[in-house]
Amino acid sequence: MKNHKKWRRLPYLAAVILAIFVLTAAAGLAIRHTFSEIRQREVQNILYFYSENMMLKLTGTLNEAKGLAQTAQAMEGGSFVWFDEAAERLLQNDEVRYVCLIVGDKVVQALPQSAYGNQVGRDLKDFSYVYTLAKVVKEFVVEGPILLDSDQNEQRVFLFLQPFVEEGLYLGEVIVALDSEYVLAQLGLDYLSQQGYDYELWRVNPQSGGKDVIAVSRDTVDFSYAAKTTFYLPTQWNLSVQPTDGWISPAHSRSIWMICIFMAIMLILAAYGLYMTKVQGSRLRQLALVDSQTGLYNRAGFAEALEKWSAAGKGTSCLFYLVFEGYNQVSQRINIDEEQAFLQSIAQRLQEYIHSPFIAGRLGEENFILAVREDMNELQQEAFAQGLSLELLLLELLLKVRIDGERKFLKARYQYSRCYEGFQAEAEIAALINSY
Repeated sequence: MKNHKKWRRLPYLAAVILAIFVLTAAAGLAIRHTFSEIRQREVQNILYFYSENMMLKLTGTLNEAKGLAQTAQAMEGGSFVWFDEAAERLLQNDEVRYVCLIVGDKVVQALPQSAYGNQVGRDLKDFSYVYTLAKVVKEFVVEGPILLDSDQNEQRVFLFLQPFVEEGLYLGEVIVALDSEYVLAQLGLDYLSQQGYDYELWRVNPQSGGKDVIAVSRDTVDFSYAAKTTFYLPTQWNLSVQPTDGWISPAHSRSIWMICIFMAIMLILAAYGLYMTKVQGSRLRQLALVDSQTGLYNRAGFAEALEKWSAAGKGTSCLFYLVFEGYNQVSQRINIDEEQAFLQSIAQRLQEYIHSPFIAGRLGEENFILAVREDMNELQQEAFAQGLSLELLLLELLLKVRIDGERKFLKARYQYSRCYEGFQAEAEIAALINSY
């Protein structure tokens, strides 16, 4: 009796344990979510500040090309002595590596002349795509870090390209190259590392659409779950930031994951039980619609399948009612294996004979019904029914017996009718049987 009671308590015990795990996991996830939200809000504030600061510096304080482009537009051609003087003053700054003036599609000045004078007279298309990009978008463009064309020292720089435009017409552009380390230092990204954050600054390559990393705190860090902000220069620049130790501490994360694993196991078991219940229910329902001996539909299953055909409204269907007269008498005089072979062969023979969509059912011991989705006139229906009867007569050889000293064979009789769109399945079946 005690053992019986223990077995009866097991379902309740399992339910209590499951509830405890779910509540514990929910509490753990809530704590994780709270900690994560707090740190994400902090990072979002950092991203906003840094994106605004970088845009301000790249388009403002670091953009030495803007003033030269405004002057070039105001001068409207003529001598370029003014440009040489302005560029020489600019090149006195240690961070400035290169200054170039393009008018139309031609380079007219490239300084320092000793290193880049051979660029004068070259066409815009002879340089990297970013030169043409500035012409196309008619907006300020930043590119880097890259290696300058014709630079034997292979200096890594950031290019600041400022086109000058009048009434929407591109006139030319000014390019200033600054040392890449200087520019990155001005952006202040190292401060993020000092404050316990990993960062990755990258942009989308305008030609390939690939990812060009500009600066990263550590090469081995995965930024898949980092917070990110996007700004445009005009190519897409992205800054990803995340805490160095993750959104939550490793110890806390391990504890929460353990809780989640336990919760998942419980939920999986519950889902599996529900699934098996559903599967068993579906199987029982399917079995209730099928004749176990032939594998064809029974009366209820055939009516349901035929009703679906009617609801689908896919054209005219033809019904055929077949009766193996004398089957009950013959089946009592043969063994079970012979009868089973005969009944199971019917479905296969129907598949081989009928090429149009069809459904078949067994309404009784010797009564079969078919629905064929094909538009037949009366002559075609008669020919089909006769052909089907002849096809099934071959199966009668399996059931030949002697009754009162005489060899007996089954006889296949039939009746047919047509069903049009919107028909009622039960009514059509009853009418066909009554007609027979």
